[in-house]
Amino acid sequence: MSTYSRIKHVYRHAFFLNLLNIMVLHNIYKIMSTKVVLHIVKK
Repeated sequence: MSTYSRIKHVYRHAFFLNLLNIMVLHNIYKIMSTKVVLHIVKK
């Protein structure tokens, strides 16, 4: 039971970190695409 709860805890932690990474990457992607669009519009 303790092993199961530990695995569950690690899994939840990994899922949270994964979600955080996805959000950060999404924000970086949005910023990059916005810069590219602005660059194209300026030209």
